[in-house]
Amino acid sequence: MLLAVDADLAAIVAEIVAQNRTDLEWAAVESDDMFQRGRYVGGYEGPEQAFTFSFYGEGGELWVQFTLAEAHAIASGRLQAVSARAAEI
Repeated sequence: MLLAVDADLAAIVAEIVAQNRTDLEWAAVESDDMFQRGRYVGGYEGPEQAFTFSFYGEGGELWVQFTLAEAHAIASGRLQAVSARAAEI
């Protein structure tokens, strides 16, 4: 499933891009709750080499994941949706 990039996710991505870190630098400071805004909670996961978030919507929790390259694509407007799936609890 795809989840449209909303204002909260766009703000998180803008913060990620502004920090101008590489994947290795993100892995060195990885945290699963570094970013918390609106219905999103998440951060960088080194083993995944991606940013992973929980999104809490009306239908329940979704897991969202995107790479650093995808973050740049979101920030530039080239990517307007991210991959999401139902949380496995």
